[in-house]
Amino acid sequence: MPVFVVGEKTLDSRQLRDLQVNTGYELEALYSNDLFKACLHAAGATVLEQGIATSTVSGSSTGGIMNGRRRTIARSSLFTQDPFVRLPDLNVVLTTPRMHSDAMQILTAVEDVMSKEEVINVEGAYLEGGNVIYLQEKRVLLHGLNPYGFYRQGWKPSPEESNPLIEEAVADLRVVGLLTHLDCAYLHSEILYHLDCYMQALPDGRLVVLNKAILSETSWAELEEILGDKLIDLGDPDYKRFKQLNFVSFMNAGKLVIVSSPVSDYLRSKLEDIGATLVTPENVDARSPYFNPRLAEHAAEWLRSKGYASALDQSLCTHLPKKTTGYETTDEENVPCDIYDSALGEYCVPLDTYLSESSITFDCGRGGPHCLVNEIADGLPGAVDVSSRELSEVKLAIPGTLFFRDAQSEISTRLAREFLIENRHAAPELQEAYDQQFGLVIRK
Repeated sequence: MPVFVVGEKTLDSRQLRDLQVNTGYELEALYSNDLFKACLHAAGATVLEQGIATSTVSGSSTGGIMNGRRRTIARSSLFTQDPFVRLPDLNVVLTTPRMHSDAMQILTAVEDVMSKEEVINVEGAYLEGGNVIYLQEKRVLLHGLNPYGFYRQGWKPSPEESNPLIEEAVADLRVVGLLTHLDCAYLHSEILYHLDCYMQALPDGRLVVLNKAILSETSWAELEEILGDKLIDLGDPDYKRFKQLNFVSFMNAGKLVIVSSPVSDYLRSKLEDIGATLVTPENVDARSPYFNPRLAEHAAEWLRSKGYASALDQSLCTHLPKKTTGYETTDEENVPCDIYDSALGEYCVPLDTYLSESSITFDCGRGGPHCLVNEIADGLPGAVDVSSRELSEVKLAIPGTLFFRDAQSEISTRLAREFLIENRHAAPELQEAYDQQFGLVIRK
């Protein structure tokens, strides 16, 4: 089962003190991010929460002046996809100088989980993980040539400059630049700013594209030459209106799973036609015809394990469950504090009303699910699959079907304990492992 490192959404001091103005938006964003991780876990993936610690000074989007003083705010960056690209078959992690520090923060934190892959920092190049897609079977790295985002800052190398440097640095890797069609040029800034806004590589080697009209004729022909019948045009007629193809995909017990923000009925049908099981907020929303009680039950279990004591499967998308451990943030001295303890208690009821009238997504700002995660391993060290039994209501294997054996690292030990506590009733082998781990004797 895949292991994803997922960014953590937090609030800084300014946002904490602005809650009276913007309570609903800020807390819905926090809760939506945790619900996304809960659904990712419920669908069968292993989730590691790891942000990128950065600092922001006054005058920036999260900085300012507090009590007449300048302040620096510690925060976590959510977009763990951007700093590096993992090329597992080449035993390489690819990054560039502008992203190297962020990449190393994440890679160092999860080094016990990852295999020992070489980190190649390509001098003179720049890339953002959302704008590159690796086709492992072909050893081809696709790089969008019309990106917006941070690429637009003039001091960063363009994809055209970066691609030959990446090819030279990584043996056996072909880098292909993709151009969008001239008719789509006006969409670059908001809808098509990265490749992962309109195309995704699936774990079975296929590449899905929202609509081939987005790409230039030359780039589409190049993809056809590389992929043949593994290139899929979804033909979405609304491709100029929404960035809909930003999702996380993985295999679970031989089934293709896609975890996504809400999609149109057209796109849902097309993705199901290619064999995907979709997991979206609608699947855990009791108001939706797509509501899946078993999936919602597993998501609520995960949320409760993270401190959302009142998370219930029937109200995951309509009420904010109180988080007993609080949403951690920092004050002006960077001292951790708890929103519920310091500022929020009186806002819980109106927020319930706000949440019940809104639609939960798994997006965060301009980033979708694919931007928020980075797959760092195909499975955890010392783990073996003990159950591929399916949940008939979900059409997925039991979430987290990993049994940890000889877990030595701090991360592996913590994950093993959490997993055994949560899933000990799922299989006799897990109950036995739980009994051994915690020194319990079951009397016959």
